[in-house]
Amino acid sequence: MTRIAEIQRAVAAHYGLTREAMLGDRRTTHHTAPRYVAIYLAHRITGQGCRVLGRAFQRDHTAISNGLL
Repeated sequence: MTRIAEIQRAVAAHYGLTREAMLGDRRTTHHTAPRYVAIYLAHRITGQGCRVLGRAFQRDHTAISNGLL
């Protein structure tokens, strides 16, 4: 398991979600807030850029950059 996947699982568990639910297409605050927390933490901890994080979070790199603002 990669560090990004570990971060995703930890954040999802903290918010009472599965990793798959957090990474899904739902746009409710219940799903997007944990996703953006995980994106921010993954960026800070791993130092990966928007393109790598975009692949890991199944999002376009522009969505990732919005999460880092």
